[in-house]
Amino acid sequence: MASGPVILAAPPSPSEIMAPRLQRFKAQLDAAAVHPDFVGLAVAIVDHGETVYLRTYGVRDAELNLPVTPRTVFRIGSLSKGIAASLAAKAAVDGVISLDQKVSAFAPTFRLKNGAEAGVTLEMLLSHKVGLPPNAYDNLLEAGVPVADILPKYASVAPICRVGACYAYQNIAFNLISGVLTQVHGAPYEELVAARIFRPLGMTDASLGKETLFAAPDRSVSYVRRQISGAKGQYTPWRLSEVKDAYFSVPAAGGVNASITDMARWLEAQLG
Repeated sequence: MASGPVILAAPPSPSEIMAPRLQRFKAQLDAAAVHPDFVGLAVAIVDHGETVYLRTYGVRDAELNLPVTPRTVFRIGSLSKGIAASLAAKAAVDGVISLDQKVSAFAPTFRLKNGAEAGVTLEMLLSHKVGLPPNAYDNLLEAGVPVADILPKYASVAPICRVGACYAYQNIAFNLISGVLTQVHGAPYEELVAARIFRPLGMTDASLGKETLFAAPDRSVSYVRRQISGAKGQYTPWRLSEVKDAYFSVPAAGGVNASITDMARWLEAQLG
């Protein structure tokens, strides 16, 4: 029996795959934005290296009823770590540092129990494998203790594993990379990030530090709420939250401010 022609359907394009997902996501955002408990939000979606969706919702200041815009600057918190790591990777590619170098060569006041700091490499630092318990001494940082006074205290902290053997998230220890990059480049960390990350990528609203955050004309106000004790799913109303200095003092770990437009450009770069 003769066979007929075989017709193969072309596989769907990335945009055809993305379209229904994007529509479902938009619907979820639209529903959330009309909830009486909603304040403000900025969203960007990057697909195959291009920003396919960028939208803002709600207000950046509820008292003044100022809307969130594509240029509204937020504290991006620990997303700052990815920027620090990319800056370190660029330095390694340029031959300025080696990720196998020991942290102790750059940070002589950093101590671990039994001299274990001697084995910590820059790669271990960037991948949170220094052996300390998670978020080690963040409580001291939040209490206003200077970072320089915290680093030697790690010598008395019992490790949770040998260096390089396990992952445990850090802020203060991770920030040592800012000092490393400052030393090898001979420039302040803030200047390095601006010159090697922000300006080349066109992240025109991005900055580091509390002062630059408050100087931004289009800045998001911080709000916080807490769960009501004994009432599952019940929370206090949103209230203004003071912007504290603590995590601005560890800029590689949490010091960056940026708009959603900046973060879309950052994500485009990360996706090549």
